[in-house]
Amino acid sequence: MKTLSKATASLAIATLAFTYSVQAVPALASTPVSLTAQEKILEFSPGLSAEELTQALSDYAAQENITIDQAAQETLADLQGSLTWVQQADQTEERRGADASSGTGVVRDRVLAPGANRGDIFVTAATTLEHDHGHTGIYCRSDRIIEAPGAGQVSRNVPLEEVPVAAGTEIMSVNLPQETRDNVADWANANLLERPYNINFAVNKFGSFSALNCSQLVWHAFDVAAGLDLDANGGLGVYPYNIKDSEHTTTYKVIP
Repeated sequence: MKTLSKATASLAIATLAFTYSVQAVPALASTPVSLTAQEKILEFSPGLSAEELTQALSDYAAQENITIDQAAQETLADLQGSLTWVQQADQTEERRGADASSGTGVVRDRVLAPGANRGDIFVTAATTLEHDHGHTGIYCRSDRIIEAPGAGQVSRNVPLEEVPVAAGTEIMSVNLPQETRDNVADWANANLLERPYNINFAVNKFGSFSALNCSQLVWHAFDVAAGLDLDANGGLGVYPYNIKDSEHTTTYKVIP
């Protein structure tokens, strides 16, 4: 039997070790990439650009004397908490299904019922790219709504027939004297119409409010005209379900 020299044996062992190590290391292409907080925010914010988000976070960070990363982490935590309603809700075939315009999401095929009083609000399910962010508006009269309807449109005052909603829509009062709620409806009607849509929900409680999304409009109206914060979790952004969950709102009607 032939015996390997010490040098030959060492070379063989080294060659085997190198071969094993190459096979054991996964290819770079298959290594998962960890998303940053800002990238995760953008995943849940269809239409919002990285530049727009960075600017909003920078403005907030400067105002609060924190880092942009801290602002991004706060925003992400608020966003994730605000979008959990759809996982917790009853996912019935009646309430959810194919959306006629996008092919997916929430069916908004109900007529919004009249409100009991001026200054009442509604919250309905609504999706953008499968994310259920909800939709909300203010009753300026029992039969008319002030709302920011969506991208490419301006805030408006319209009859109920022009506001499609989903089954399960909640109509609620805000726990304030009726005179104050009247003032909110009047102020919103006088000051918040014809504004372009703001696609940034993540950081929508700061800035000029020259553009508005639905929950931003409702929150801003009550904040300015009544001094009331309707954001249930107090984050950087306010979402429709934050308003629904506010301790200051009381649901009195659910659309079947």
